[in-house]
Amino acid sequence: MHLLTLRRRRCALLAVLLAAAGCASVSGKVDEMQADRALLLLSDDPAPRRGCSLLREPSALPAVSDLADSAALAAAVRDVARQGRITDPNTFMLLSVQLLPDGSIGRFRAIDWFMPQELNATLERAVRMQLRPASVGAGNVRLRVEPATGVVRIGRSERCPPVETTRFGLRTPATVGNVNLQPALLRVRVLADGTLAGWSVLRSTGSDEIDRWILSHLPQRRYQPGIVDGIPTEMDYEQTVRVRQR
Repeated sequence: MHLLTLRRRRCALLAVLLAAAGCASVSGKVDEMQADRALLLLSDDPAPRRGCSLLREPSALPAVSDLADSAALAAAVRDVARQGRITDPNTFMLLSVQLLPDGSIGRFRAIDWFMPQELNATLERAVRMQLRPASVGAGNVRLRVEPATGVVRIGRSERCPPVETTRFGLRTPATVGNVNLQPALLRVRVLADGTLAGWSVLRSTGSDEIDRWILSHLPQRRYQPGIVDGIPTEMDYEQTVRVRQR
């Protein structure tokens, strides 16, 4: 048997959760919310940062048959298992798949696996070749591929918003007198490299002058990009900015 590369150490727990997906309850030793989250994500990895949530686009998860010929996909997966002499049912690969509005497949990437490392690219390529355009709605999903059995499952993806890395206070300009200000709510667009690409005011401070002054300071701020399934992704982000008066 090939040497396995273990990137996650929770395969046994997830196998139990997946097996219990159709049951009325899961083991009392596992927190119910975390169990539900693991089932939807097909992984029990913890969220990589605060504020992460399950993506709800597409609103209804597609079936495997919506994305590929189920029998052909299972056969291709089992063929890789035969090539690599994979028999362990806990062997898996987790893939993140972007579904574009025109039905085609966009970003496609392996994000987790427990299998011989030298077969990673082979399995990833075999699955990608079987996927076809589908009218299931734009969004992002995960595929959990189990080579030894040929089983492919579809789950939700996880979105984590951008994180501002330069926190600093803002004080009103000396030219502005005492005014009754409320926190501003902004929508900013952060690119996959963390660059701030655009912004707009969703809720004013109550002063047009202060709003313009806040926006003039935004380019000085830096961000960690938003991520989908751990992959840096261009993303809109709503941010509250509070201004202290002098």
